[in-house]
Amino acid sequence: MTLMLSISRRALRQRPPLRIRPPGMHALGTQGPCSALLMVRVRRMGSTATDEGTRITLLGLASNVALTAGKGVGGIMWGSASLLADAVHSLSDLVGDFVTLFTYRNARAERNTTYPYGHGKLEPLGSLSISALLFGAGLGTGYHSIHLLQSMLSTDTSKLSLSIDAAASSETSHLLSDPATAAIALTLAVSSIAIKELLFHWTLHVGQKQNSSVLVANAWHHRADSASGFVALCGVAGAWAGVAWLDPVGGILVSGLIVQSAWKMAVPAIGELRDTADTQVISQVQKLLQEFQQQDLNITGFHSIRARKMGPETLVDLQLRVKPRISVSLAHQIAENARHAICTQVSDVSEVLIHVDVERHDHGAIPVATDIPTSALEEEIVAFALDGFPPGVLKRVSHLKVHFLNGGMELDAEIVLDQVNSLSFLEAVDVAKSVKQRLLLFPGVIAADVHLETTDHGGDCFATRRWRREERFMDSAAKIE
Repeated sequence: MTLMLSISRRALRQRPPLRIRPPGMHALGTQGPCSALLMVRVRRMGSTATDEGTRITLLGLASNVALTAGKGVGGIMWGSASLLADAVHSLSDLVGDFVTLFTYRNARAERNTTYPYGHGKLEPLGSLSISALLFGAGLGTGYHSIHLLQSMLSTDTSKLSLSIDAAASSETSHLLSDPATAAIALTLAVSSIAIKELLFHWTLHVGQKQNSSVLVANAWHHRADSASGFVALCGVAGAWAGVAWLDPVGGILVSGLIVQSAWKMAVPAIGELRDTADTQVISQVQKLLQEFQQQDLNITGFHSIRARKMGPETLVDLQLRVKPRISVSLAHQIAENARHAICTQVSDVSEVLIHVDVERHDHGAIPVATDIPTSALEEEIVAFALDGFPPGVLKRVSHLKVHFLNGGMELDAEIVLDQVNSLSFLEAVDVAKSVKQRLLLFPGVIAADVHLETTDHGGDCFATRRWRREERFMDSAAKIE
Protein backbone atom coordinates (compact mmCIF):
# COMPACT_ATOMS: atom_id res chain seq x y z
CA MET A 1 0.00 0.00 0.00
CA THR A 2 1.37 3.39 -0.92
CA LEU A 3 1.31 6.73 0.82
CA MET A 4 -0.40 9.42 -1.24
CA LEU A 5 0.18 13.12 -0.80
CA SER A 6 -2.96 14.38 -2.48
CA ILE A 7 -2.11 17.97 -3.32
CA SER A 8 -2.34 19.15 -6.90
CA ARG A 9 -3.17 22.20 -8.94
CA ARG A 10 -6.41 20.57 -10.07
CA ALA A 11 -7.34 19.65 -6.51
CA LEU A 12 -6.75 23.21 -5.34
CA ARG A 13 -9.26 24.63 -7.79
CA GLN A 14 -12.85 25.01 -6.64
CA ARG A 15 -14.89 22.00 -7.69
CA PRO A 16 -18.15 22.55 -9.60
CA PRO A 17 -21.36 21.64 -7.75
CA LEU A 18 -22.57 18.05 -8.04
CA ARG A 19 -25.40 17.56 -10.51
CA ILE A 20 -28.15 15.16 -9.53
CA ARG A 21 -30.09 13.63 -12.36
CA PRO A 22 -33.88 13.32 -12.25
CA PRO A 23 -35.44 10.20 -10.69
CA GLY A 24 -35.34 7.14 -12.89
CA MET A 25 -31.87 7.92 -14.26
CA HIS A 26 -28.57 6.72 -12.87
CA ALA A 27 -27.43 8.84 -9.96
CA LEU A 28 -23.95 10.36 -9.87
CA GLY A 29 -21.55 9.48 -7.10
CA THR A 30 -17.99 10.03 -5.91
CA GLN A 31 -15.54 7.28 -5.07
CA GLY A 32 -14.81 6.71 -1.45
CA PRO A 33 -14.66 4.02 1.21
CA CYS A 34 -17.11 1.19 1.54
CA SER A 35 -16.54 -0.11 5.05
CA ALA A 36 -19.89 -1.81 5.63
CA LEU A 37 -22.04 -4.45 4.01
CA LEU A 38 -25.20 -3.03 2.57
CA MET A 39 -28.67 -4.54 2.55
CA VAL A 40 -31.11 -3.16 0.01
CA ARG A 41 -34.67 -4.30 0.25
CA VAL A 42 -37.34 -2.83 -2.00
CA ARG A 43 -40.78 -4.14 -2.78
CA ARG A 44 -42.55 -3.62 -6.04
CA MET A 45 -46.28 -3.76 -5.66
CA GLY A 46 -48.03 -5.66 -8.42
CA SER A 47 -51.57 -5.57 -9.63
CA THR A 48 -54.17 -7.20 -7.41
CA ALA A 49 -56.94 -7.37 -9.98
CA THR A 50 -59.00 -10.22 -8.55
CA ASP A 51 -62.28 -9.55 -10.36
CA GLU A 52 -61.53 -11.75 -13.36
CA GLY A 53 -60.37 -14.66 -11.22
CA THR A 54 -63.36 -14.29 -8.93
CA ARG A 55 -65.80 -14.26 -11.84
CA ILE A 56 -64.47 -17.43 -13.45
CA THR A 57 -64.44 -19.20 -10.08
CA LEU A 58 -68.06 -18.23 -9.37
CA LEU A 59 -69.05 -19.37 -12.84
CA GLY A 60 -67.35 -22.72 -12.25
CA LEU A 61 -69.07 -22.98 -8.87
CA ALA A 62 -72.51 -22.48 -10.41
CA SER A 63 -71.76 -25.01 -13.15
CA ASN A 64 -70.61 -27.58 -10.61
CA VAL A 65 -73.81 -27.16 -8.59
CA ALA A 66 -75.89 -27.98 -11.66
CA LEU A 67 -73.66 -30.82 -12.84
CA THR A 68 -73.40 -32.42 -9.41
CA ALA A 69 -77.18 -32.40 -9.00
CA GLY A 70 -77.89 -33.66 -12.52
CA LYS A 71 -75.32 -36.46 -12.60
CA GLY A 72 -76.02 -37.50 -9.01
CA VAL A 73 -79.76 -37.82 -9.55
CA GLY A 74 -79.25 -39.56 -12.89
CA GLY A 75 -76.71 -41.99 -11.49
CA ILE A 76 -79.04 -43.00 -8.65
CA MET A 77 -82.15 -43.26 -10.81
CA TRP A 78 -80.48 -45.22 -13.61
CA GLY A 79 -78.06 -47.23 -11.51
CA SER A 80 -74.97 -45.94 -13.35
CA ALA A 81 -71.69 -46.26 -11.45
CA SER A 82 -69.92 -44.06 -13.99
CA LEU A 83 -72.44 -41.25 -13.59
CA LEU A 84 -72.26 -41.54 -9.79
CA ALA A 85 -68.46 -41.42 -9.94
CA ASP A 86 -68.63 -38.38 -12.17
CA ALA A 87 -71.11 -36.74 -9.79
CA VAL A 88 -68.73 -37.28 -6.87
CA HIS A 89 -65.98 -35.69 -8.91
CA SER A 90 -68.20 -32.69 -9.67
CA LEU A 91 -68.96 -32.46 -5.95
CA SER A 92 -65.27 -32.31 -5.17
CA ASP A 93 -65.02 -29.60 -7.85
CA LEU A 94 -67.73 -27.70 -6.02
CA VAL A 95 -65.83 -27.82 -2.74
CA GLY A 96 -62.64 -26.95 -4.62
CA ASP A 97 -64.32 -23.82 -6.02
CA PHE A 98 -65.03 -22.58 -2.50
CA VAL A 99 -61.41 -23.22 -1.52
CA THR A 100 -60.19 -21.49 -4.68
CA LEU A 101 -62.40 -18.47 -4.10
CA PHE A 102 -61.19 -18.06 -0.50
CA THR A 103 -57.47 -18.56 -1.13
CA TYR A 104 -57.37 -16.57 -4.38
CA ARG A 105 -58.87 -13.45 -2.84
CA ASN A 106 -57.08 -13.61 0.51
CA ALA A 107 -53.67 -14.39 -1.00
CA ARG A 108 -53.80 -10.93 -2.59
CA ALA A 109 -54.65 -9.04 0.58
CA GLU A 110 -52.34 -6.19 1.56
CA ARG A 111 -49.34 -6.88 3.75
CA ASN A 112 -49.41 -5.70 7.34
CA THR A 113 -47.28 -5.79 10.47
CA THR A 114 -48.61 -9.21 11.42
CA TYR A 115 -47.95 -10.64 7.94
CA PRO A 116 -45.02 -8.58 6.59
CA TYR A 117 -44.43 -11.02 3.74
CA GLY A 118 -48.07 -11.04 2.68
CA HIS A 119 -50.52 -13.92 2.37
CA GLY A 120 -49.17 -15.58 -0.76
CA LYS A 121 -48.68 -18.96 0.92
CA LEU A 122 -52.45 -19.34 1.00
CA GLU A 123 -52.38 -20.19 -2.72
CA PRO A 124 -50.27 -23.38 -2.45
CA LEU A 125 -52.29 -24.30 0.65
CA GLY A 126 -55.43 -23.95 -1.45
CA SER A 127 -53.91 -26.05 -4.23
CA LEU A 128 -52.92 -28.71 -1.72
CA SER A 129 -56.45 -28.69 -0.26
CA ILE A 130 -57.96 -29.18 -3.71
CA SER A 131 -55.59 -32.06 -4.42
CA ALA A 132 -56.55 -33.65 -1.09
CA LEU A 133 -60.23 -33.39 -2.01
CA LEU A 134 -59.50 -34.97 -5.38
CA PHE A 135 -57.49 -37.75 -3.81
CA GLY A 136 -60.29 -38.61 -1.38
CA ALA A 137 -62.92 -38.46 -4.11
CA GLY A 138 -60.81 -40.70 -6.34
CA LEU A 139 -60.35 -43.33 -3.65
CA GLY A 140 -64.06 -43.29 -2.77
CA THR A 141 -65.09 -43.59 -6.42
CA GLY A 142 -62.68 -46.44 -7.00
CA TYR A 143 -63.89 -48.31 -3.94
CA HIS A 144 -67.53 -47.98 -4.99
CA SER A 145 -66.82 -49.09 -8.57
CA ILE A 146 -64.75 -52.09 -7.49
CA HIS A 147 -67.47 -53.14 -5.07
CA LEU A 148 -70.06 -52.89 -7.85
CA LEU A 149 -67.91 -54.91 -10.24
CA GLN A 150 -67.43 -57.60 -7.61
CA SER A 151 -71.17 -57.82 -7.15
CA MET A 152 -71.48 -58.61 -10.87
CA LEU A 153 -69.05 -61.50 -10.70
CA SER A 154 -70.29 -64.99 -9.87
CA THR A 155 -68.34 -67.27 -7.59
CA ASP A 156 -68.69 -69.87 -10.31
CA THR A 157 -66.15 -68.82 -12.90
CA SER A 158 -67.54 -71.25 -15.45
CA LYS A 159 -70.71 -69.13 -15.56
CA LEU A 160 -68.93 -65.82 -15.50
CA SER A 161 -70.58 -64.29 -18.53
CA LEU A 162 -74.09 -65.33 -17.47
CA SER A 163 -73.64 -64.02 -13.94
CA ILE A 164 -72.33 -60.73 -15.24
CA ASP A 165 -75.35 -60.34 -17.49
CA ALA A 166 -77.66 -61.20 -14.60
CA ALA A 167 -75.99 -58.70 -12.31
CA ALA A 168 -76.06 -56.15 -15.07
CA SER A 169 -79.77 -56.60 -15.57
CA SER A 170 -80.40 -56.00 -11.87
CA GLU A 171 -78.12 -52.97 -11.64
CA THR A 172 -79.03 -51.24 -14.88
CA SER A 173 -82.48 -52.57 -15.69
CA HIS A 174 -83.93 -49.11 -16.14
CA LEU A 175 -81.07 -48.04 -18.37
CA LEU A 176 -81.19 -51.10 -20.64
CA SER A 177 -84.99 -51.23 -20.94
CA ASP A 178 -85.56 -47.55 -21.74
CA PRO A 179 -83.56 -46.13 -24.68
CA ALA A 180 -85.00 -42.65 -24.07
CA THR A 181 -83.65 -42.65 -20.54
CA ALA A 182 -80.29 -43.85 -21.78
CA ALA A 183 -80.26 -41.01 -24.32
CA ILE A 184 -80.84 -38.52 -21.50
CA ALA A 185 -77.93 -39.99 -19.54
CA LEU A 186 -75.67 -39.81 -22.58
CA THR A 187 -76.72 -36.20 -23.24
CA LEU A 188 -75.93 -35.34 -19.62
CA ALA A 189 -72.47 -36.89 -19.91
CA VAL A 190 -71.74 -35.06 -23.18
CA SER A 191 -72.93 -31.74 -21.73
CA SER A 192 -70.69 -32.25 -18.71
CA ILE A 193 -67.65 -32.81 -20.94
CA ALA A 194 -68.36 -29.67 -23.00
CA ILE A 195 -68.93 -27.44 -19.97
CA LYS A 196 -65.86 -28.72 -18.15
CA GLU A 197 -63.61 -28.28 -21.18
CA LEU A 198 -64.80 -24.69 -21.54
CA LEU A 199 -64.19 -24.03 -17.83
CA PHE A 200 -60.75 -25.65 -18.08
CA HIS A 201 -59.51 -23.41 -20.88
CA TRP A 202 -61.02 -20.24 -19.44
CA THR A 203 -59.80 -20.86 -15.88
CA LEU A 204 -56.32 -21.85 -17.08
CA HIS A 205 -56.05 -18.65 -19.13
CA VAL A 206 -57.06 -16.47 -16.18
CA GLY A 207 -54.81 -18.40 -13.78
CA GLN A 208 -51.75 -17.96 -15.99
CA LYS A 209 -52.60 -14.30 -16.57
CA GLN A 210 -52.95 -13.65 -12.81
CA ASN A 211 -50.01 -15.96 -11.94
CA SER A 212 -52.29 -17.88 -9.59
CA SER A 213 -51.32 -21.45 -8.80
CA VAL A 214 -54.67 -22.14 -7.13
CA LEU A 215 -56.58 -21.04 -10.25
CA VAL A 216 -54.34 -23.21 -12.41
CA ALA A 217 -54.95 -26.13 -10.03
CA ASN A 218 -58.68 -25.53 -10.23
CA ALA A 219 -58.45 -25.47 -14.03
CA TRP A 220 -56.83 -28.89 -14.07
CA HIS A 221 -59.52 -29.97 -11.66
CA HIS A 222 -62.02 -29.06 -14.39
CA ARG A 223 -59.95 -30.97 -16.96
CA ALA A 224 -59.96 -34.05 -14.70
CA ASP A 225 -63.74 -33.77 -14.45
CA SER A 226 -63.92 -33.49 -18.23
CA ALA A 227 -61.84 -36.65 -18.63
CA SER A 228 -63.94 -38.48 -16.06
CA GLY A 229 -67.04 -37.37 -17.93
CA PHE A 230 -65.65 -38.96 -21.09
CA VAL A 231 -65.03 -42.23 -19.26
CA ALA A 232 -68.52 -42.00 -17.76
CA LEU A 233 -69.89 -41.52 -21.26
CA CYS A 234 -68.17 -44.72 -22.38
CA GLY A 235 -69.52 -46.56 -19.34
CA VAL A 236 -73.11 -45.44 -19.93
CA ALA A 237 -72.89 -46.23 -23.64
CA GLY A 238 -71.46 -49.68 -22.89
CA ALA A 239 -74.22 -50.44 -20.41
CA TRP A 240 -76.82 -49.30 -22.94
CA ALA A 241 -75.24 -51.58 -25.57
CA GLY A 242 -75.45 -54.56 -23.24
CA VAL A 243 -71.83 -54.60 -22.08
CA ALA A 244 -72.71 -53.98 -18.44
CA TRP A 245 -69.26 -54.45 -17.01
CA LEU A 246 -68.05 -51.28 -18.83
CA ASP A 247 -70.00 -49.17 -16.35
CA PRO A 248 -68.09 -50.13 -13.14
CA VAL A 249 -64.84 -50.41 -15.11
CA GLY A 250 -65.45 -46.86 -16.32
CA GLY A 251 -65.87 -45.80 -12.68
CA ILE A 252 -62.53 -47.41 -11.81
CA LEU A 253 -60.84 -45.58 -14.69
CA VAL A 254 -62.40 -42.31 -13.53
CA SER A 255 -61.03 -42.86 -10.03
CA GLY A 256 -57.56 -43.40 -11.48
CA LEU A 257 -57.75 -40.13 -13.40
CA ILE A 258 -58.89 -38.31 -10.27
CA VAL A 259 -56.02 -39.65 -8.16
CA GLN A 260 -53.52 -38.84 -10.92
CA SER A 261 -54.78 -35.25 -11.12
CA ALA A 262 -54.55 -34.92 -7.34
CA TRP A 263 -50.92 -36.04 -7.37
CA LYS A 264 -49.97 -33.65 -10.17
CA MET A 265 -51.42 -30.72 -8.23
CA ALA A 266 -50.00 -31.74 -4.86
CA VAL A 267 -46.35 -31.97 -5.94
CA PRO A 268 -45.87 -28.31 -7.03
CA ALA A 269 -47.97 -27.07 -4.10
CA ILE A 270 -45.75 -28.92 -1.61
CA GLY A 271 -42.68 -27.61 -3.43
CA GLU A 272 -43.90 -24.04 -3.12
CA LEU A 273 -44.66 -24.47 0.57
CA ARG A 274 -41.11 -25.80 1.04
CA ASP A 275 -39.69 -22.78 -0.85
CA THR A 276 -38.35 -24.84 -3.75
CA ALA A 277 -36.05 -22.79 -5.98
CA ASP A 278 -37.68 -21.23 -9.03
CA THR A 279 -35.03 -22.25 -11.60
CA GLN A 280 -36.65 -20.33 -14.45
CA VAL A 281 -36.55 -17.02 -12.58
CA ILE A 282 -33.00 -17.70 -11.35
CA SER A 283 -31.86 -18.24 -14.93
CA GLN A 284 -33.48 -14.99 -16.07
CA VAL A 285 -31.96 -13.01 -13.19
CA GLN A 286 -28.51 -14.49 -13.86
CA LYS A 287 -28.64 -13.53 -17.52
CA LEU A 288 -29.81 -10.02 -16.66
CA LEU A 289 -27.05 -9.48 -14.09
CA GLN A 290 -24.41 -10.62 -16.59
CA GLU A 291 -25.54 -7.88 -18.96
CA PHE A 292 -25.76 -5.41 -16.07
CA GLN A 293 -22.20 -6.20 -14.98
CA GLN A 294 -20.87 -5.48 -18.46
CA GLN A 295 -22.46 -2.03 -18.34
CA ASP A 296 -21.37 -1.03 -14.82
CA LEU A 297 -17.65 -1.51 -14.21
CA ASN A 298 -18.09 -0.98 -10.46
CA ILE A 299 -19.74 -4.42 -10.29
CA THR A 300 -17.19 -7.21 -10.00
CA GLY A 301 -19.49 -10.21 -9.72
CA PHE A 302 -22.60 -11.79 -8.23
CA HIS A 303 -23.52 -15.10 -6.65
CA SER A 304 -25.98 -16.93 -4.38
CA ILE A 305 -29.06 -16.07 -6.46
CA ARG A 306 -32.19 -17.51 -4.90
CA ALA A 307 -35.83 -17.23 -5.96
CA ARG A 308 -38.97 -18.61 -4.38
CA LYS A 309 -42.66 -18.23 -5.03
CA MET A 310 -44.98 -16.61 -2.54
CA GLY A 311 -48.34 -17.25 -4.15
CA PRO A 312 -48.73 -14.83 -7.07
CA GLU A 313 -45.41 -13.15 -6.25
CA THR A 314 -41.79 -14.25 -6.63
CA LEU A 315 -39.15 -13.17 -4.11
CA VAL A 316 -35.50 -12.92 -5.18
CA ASP A 317 -32.37 -12.45 -3.09
CA LEU A 318 -28.76 -12.39 -4.21
CA GLN A 319 -25.27 -11.19 -3.36
CA LEU A 320 -23.70 -8.48 -5.50
CA ARG A 321 -19.96 -7.77 -5.37
CA VAL A 322 -18.69 -4.25 -5.99
CA LYS A 323 -15.29 -2.57 -5.91
CA PRO A 324 -14.09 -2.35 -2.31
CA ARG A 325 -13.43 1.40 -2.09
CA ILE A 326 -16.51 2.94 -3.65
CA SER A 327 -18.79 4.91 -1.35
CA VAL A 328 -21.68 3.36 0.53
CA SER A 329 -24.13 5.62 -1.29
CA LEU A 330 -22.73 4.56 -4.67
CA ALA A 331 -22.98 0.89 -3.68
CA HIS A 332 -26.56 1.53 -2.62
CA GLN A 333 -27.32 3.12 -5.99
CA ILE A 334 -25.79 0.16 -7.84
CA ALA A 335 -28.00 -2.20 -5.84
CA GLU A 336 -31.03 -0.02 -6.54
CA ASN A 337 -30.27 -0.07 -10.27
CA ALA A 338 -29.98 -3.87 -10.18
CA ARG A 339 -33.22 -4.18 -8.22
CA HIS A 340 -35.06 -1.95 -10.65
CA ALA A 341 -33.77 -3.93 -13.63
CA ILE A 342 -34.86 -7.25 -12.11
CA CYS A 343 -38.32 -6.02 -11.10
CA THR A 344 -39.04 -4.48 -14.49
CA GLN A 345 -37.54 -7.14 -16.76
CA VAL A 346 -38.24 -10.42 -14.94
CA SER A 347 -41.93 -11.27 -14.81
CA ASP A 348 -43.76 -11.81 -11.52
CA VAL A 349 -40.85 -10.65 -9.33
CA SER A 350 -42.29 -8.43 -6.61
CA GLU A 351 -39.42 -8.10 -4.15
CA VAL A 352 -35.64 -8.20 -4.38
CA LEU A 353 -33.20 -8.46 -1.47
CA ILE A 354 -29.62 -7.55 -2.45
CA HIS A 355 -26.64 -8.10 -0.18
CA VAL A 356 -23.76 -5.92 -1.33
CA ASP A 357 -20.31 -7.31 -0.68
CA VAL A 358 -16.84 -6.05 -1.62
CA GLU A 359 -14.51 -7.50 -4.20
CA ARG A 360 -11.62 -8.30 -1.92
CA HIS A 361 -13.59 -9.65 1.01
CA ASP A 362 -11.96 -12.81 2.32
CA HIS A 363 -14.78 -15.38 2.21
CA GLY A 364 -12.48 -18.11 3.51
CA ALA A 365 -11.84 -16.34 6.79
CA ILE A 366 -14.10 -16.83 9.79
CA PRO A 367 -16.09 -13.60 10.36
CA VAL A 368 -15.13 -11.88 13.60
CA ALA A 369 -17.17 -9.06 15.08
CA THR A 370 -15.40 -6.05 16.60
CA ASP A 371 -15.31 -5.89 20.38
CA ILE A 372 -16.47 -2.26 20.38
CA PRO A 373 -18.68 -0.14 18.10
CA THR A 374 -16.96 0.92 14.91
CA SER A 375 -17.27 4.62 15.79
CA ALA A 376 -15.39 3.98 19.04
CA LEU A 377 -12.81 2.01 17.05
CA GLU A 378 -12.22 5.02 14.80
CA GLU A 379 -11.77 7.25 17.83
CA GLU A 380 -9.19 4.84 19.27
CA ILE A 381 -7.23 4.82 16.00
CA VAL A 382 -7.19 8.63 15.85
CA ALA A 383 -6.10 8.90 19.48
CA PHE A 384 -3.40 6.29 18.87
CA ALA A 385 -2.04 8.29 15.90
CA LEU A 386 -1.98 11.57 17.80
CA ASP A 387 -0.26 10.04 20.82
CA GLY A 388 2.73 9.12 18.68
CA PHE A 389 3.80 12.74 18.07
CA PRO A 390 4.85 15.61 20.33
CA PRO A 391 2.81 18.83 20.41
CA GLY A 392 3.29 21.15 17.46
CA VAL A 393 3.71 18.42 14.81
CA LEU A 394 0.42 16.66 14.03
CA LYS A 395 -2.53 18.94 14.61
CA ARG A 396 -5.30 16.42 13.98
CA VAL A 397 -6.58 13.57 11.82
CA SER A 398 -9.33 15.30 9.86
CA HIS A 399 -10.79 12.24 8.17
CA LEU A 400 -10.39 8.52 8.75
CA LYS A 401 -11.87 5.72 6.69
CA VAL A 402 -11.60 2.10 7.86
CA HIS A 403 -11.91 -0.74 5.32
CA PHE A 404 -12.33 -4.29 6.63
CA LEU A 405 -10.53 -6.21 3.89
CA ASN A 406 -8.26 -9.24 3.60
CA GLY A 407 -8.79 -10.28 7.20
CA GLY A 408 -7.67 -6.93 8.63
CA MET A 409 -8.14 -3.15 8.52
CA GLU A 410 -6.94 -0.90 5.72
CA LEU A 411 -6.96 2.80 6.60
CA ASP A 412 -7.38 5.99 4.57
CA ALA A 413 -6.37 8.97 6.70
CA GLU A 414 -6.25 12.69 6.01
CA ILE A 415 -4.04 14.67 8.40
CA VAL A 416 -3.56 18.35 9.20
CA LEU A 417 -0.10 19.43 10.33
CA ASP A 418 0.58 22.03 13.01
CA GLN A 419 2.70 25.05 11.97
CA VAL A 420 2.40 23.94 8.35
CA ASN A 421 3.62 27.28 7.01
CA SER A 422 7.00 26.75 8.62
CA LEU A 423 7.54 23.29 7.12
CA SER A 424 9.20 22.49 3.86
CA PHE A 425 7.67 20.03 1.43
CA LEU A 426 10.11 17.27 2.41
CA GLU A 427 9.47 17.87 6.11
CA ALA A 428 5.72 17.51 5.55
CA VAL A 429 6.35 14.27 3.64
CA ASP A 430 8.45 12.92 6.53
CA VAL A 431 5.63 13.64 8.98
CA ALA A 432 3.14 11.84 6.70
CA LYS A 433 5.48 8.84 6.52
CA SER A 434 5.72 8.78 10.30
CA VAL A 435 1.93 8.90 10.63
CA LYS A 436 1.65 5.94 8.29
CA GLN A 437 4.17 3.92 10.29
CA ARG A 438 2.36 4.83 13.49
CA LEU A 439 -1.00 3.67 12.09
CA LEU A 440 0.50 0.35 11.00
CA LEU A 441 1.35 -0.35 14.64
CA PHE A 442 -2.32 -0.34 15.65
CA PRO A 443 -3.58 -3.92 16.23
CA GLY A 444 -5.33 -5.31 13.17
CA VAL A 445 -4.15 -2.64 10.71
CA ILE A 446 -2.48 -4.21 7.65
CA ALA A 447 -2.23 -1.18 5.33
CA ALA A 448 -2.59 2.60 5.45
CA ASP A 449 -2.83 5.50 3.00
CA VAL A 450 -2.14 8.95 4.42
CA HIS A 451 -3.24 12.12 2.63
CA LEU A 452 -1.99 15.58 3.64
CA GLU A 453 -4.31 18.53 3.98
CA THR A 454 -2.64 21.94 3.89
CA THR A 455 -5.42 23.86 5.61
CA ASP A 456 -8.35 23.21 7.90
CA HIS A 457 -10.78 25.35 5.93
CA GLY A 458 -9.99 24.66 2.27
CA GLY A 459 -8.75 27.29 -0.14
CA ASP A 460 -5.06 28.21 -0.43
CA CYS A 461 -2.37 28.87 2.17
CA PHE A 462 1.17 30.14 2.31
CA ALA A 463 2.68 26.61 2.47
CA THR A 464 0.81 25.55 -0.62
CA ARG A 465 1.99 28.58 -2.61
CA ARG A 466 5.55 27.98 -1.46
CA TRP A 467 5.44 24.25 -2.20
CA ARG A 468 4.26 24.98 -5.70
CA ARG A 469 7.58 26.60 -6.38
CA GLU A 470 9.42 23.47 -5.39
CA GLU A 471 10.43 21.23 -8.23
CA ARG A 472 9.12 18.05 -6.60
CA PHE A 473 5.67 19.54 -6.27
CA MET A 474 5.25 20.29 -9.97
CA ASP A 475 4.22 16.69 -10.79
CA SER A 476 0.81 17.61 -9.26
CA ALA A 477 1.10 14.90 -6.58
CA ALA A 478 3.83 13.25 -4.57
CA LYS A 479 3.74 9.48 -4.20
CA ILE A 480 5.63 8.16 -1.22
CA GLU A 481 6.37 4.46 -1.00
